[in-house]
Amino acid sequence: MRVLIVRRKGVKVGEVVGTQAQAQAVAAQAQPERRQKLAYLEVARVVCIFAVVVAHATDLAASRSGPTGLTVFLSTAIRFVVPAFFMISGYLIGAKHRDPAYRLDARRFWSSRALTLVLPFVVWNVIYFWMFTLAYGGSIRGPWALFNLLTGEMHLYFIFVLLQLLALYTLLARWFGPRLLAWCLALAAVSSVTFYAVSDYLLWTAGPDAHAFEWHWGKLCLAWAVFFVWGVWLGYRPQAMEWLRRHRWWVLLAAVVLFVPYWLEMRYQVAHLGALARDYFLASGLPYQFAGACALLGVLAGWEATWRRHAAGRAVVAWGALMFGVYVAHMAVAHYLDPLWQRVWPSAPQICEIALLAGTAFFATLALAWLAGSRYLWPVGVVLFGGRTGRRR
Repeated sequence: MRVLIVRRKGVKVGEVVGTQAQAQAVAAQAQPERRQKLAYLEVARVVCIFAVVVAHATDLAASRSGPTGLTVFLSTAIRFVVPAFFMISGYLIGAKHRDPAYRLDARRFWSSRALTLVLPFVVWNVIYFWMFTLAYGGSIRGPWALFNLLTGEMHLYFIFVLLQLLALYTLLARWFGPRLLAWCLALAAVSSVTFYAVSDYLLWTAGPDAHAFEWHWGKLCLAWAVFFVWGVWLGYRPQAMEWLRRHRWWVLLAAVVLFVPYWLEMRYQVAHLGALARDYFLASGLPYQFAGACALLGVLAGWEATWRRHAAGRAVVAWGALMFGVYVAHMAVAHYLDPLWQRVWPSAPQICEIALLAGTAFFATLALAWLAGSRYLWPVGVVLFGGRTGRRR
């Protein structure tokens, strides 16, 4: 037996008394989590994207019937999924920084994002701009039309916000460390809490605004910062993610409890304002959205071995690579499927209406994203989905 220095890429990561094989085992444990160890994140993507499709199917149903008990409940319950997206994005960045030798190459980082994020963002913005503005006789000269085209039509705001957060990360990456991360997390928490509180205050003092506040000011990263930075924290500090996994059922119980005041405020909006002017940015919504996203990651992480053991689990994990394509394209598919289902089953119960539209839109878009990676259609996959088609070329 002897004392061996454990190094990784030339950087000391620890010491061990024992054989060379034992030293190699310690070095392996010091490595950042690799993609094969993150099956639960791929499953989380699938769950969140499907929930987003359900949310938009619910919105389409509510646009015909007005808000009902079912649509208000679903709209409230599903609102943790976008925060979960930001946590996952942050987690993957934080996990890279576990490697003491890791340094961000900004040029390479943004060259990749230009293809995988910016190009699909621009292309789908134009598609949705044509579908929902020009095709319905809307004006392209107004300031809000240009604003939406630049910052994200409809659900594409997520990409615009993510690009802002990634830009801030790029500026701060050279000083990345636990102290800076703790300060960023504190500032992000203040930013998000303040934004939600101001939004709630304006709702009950200035009155409903037909979602103008959420659809315009909600595209600033100030509102979403705490979710992203918390994800970075979870990725950088594996003990934090392990704590979340071990206490997942308590976190889930907290999310269920926190759901109640959020749901009651959503119902109060309908009763006293006649509409839902705020979906996300309510003071009662932030705690639930945070706890719900954490509970999702914790519960799925606790079942990590299950996703690998069963063929069905491995299939769902494989779908994770296609979820970006489903996210950007599903509204276009749902736009054409919705009137079709209305003709096929015009008197369908609302729950069936939502389930049919969400299910068919999800799987049709999933198939589209998969086909876009085929031998002859891969250029389409690059343009529409940034090459995220689940196939390597």
